[in-house]
Amino acid sequence: MAKELKAARHKAKFHRWQTNKKARKAAERAAAKTDAAGISLRKGARATAVGLRARTDLNGSEVRVLRNGGRHDAYRWTVKVVGTGEEVNVRSQNLAVLAPAAPAPAGPMTAAEALRLAAAEGLALQRRASNTTGFVGIYKNFGSKTNPYESSIPRRCPVTNRYPQHLGTFATAEEAALVRARALANAPG
Repeated sequence: MAKELKAARHKAKFHRWQTNKKARKAAERAAAKTDAAGISLRKGARATAVGLRARTDLNGSEVRVLRNGGRHDAYRWTVKVVGTGEEVNVRSQNLAVLAPAAPAPAGPMTAAEALRLAAAEGLALQRRASNTTGFVGIYKNFGSKTNPYESSIPRRCPVTNRYPQHLGTFATAEEAALVRARALANAPG
């Protein structure tokens, strides 16, 4: 009797191990699912819901992947619908992964780019000959080699209640003047 009980326990333990192994492999396959562009389905990925039968209203909706079903249900994903914030469980085959957003341009903005953007946005960069930078509200910070130009506007900051409001440091005086012109254009009153 004891021998049979031991054999039954061993068989149950082996069955659990085998089931976990299959679930792990299924989870790995689901996590490695990629579309033609090589974009993987993973936590935080953007996707579109497609082919849903129970929730046809969600077909074509953009979703964000929150988590995977884990070892128990590796092919099921919990996603959040963009716009409504509703969390829904869907299968991996019902998610079409979207390409990630284009990265921001590398490096600081050049003076020519800043002037071109100002002209395109219809902003006038306030020049001043008596200022060493050539622009109003832009000051040279000699302590920084990468971003030596500081920009500020003559307005009390609501957070610190200090005057003037600091807008940041920039690589070129033109970029700092562009940011200052945008801030003044968007200023209330």
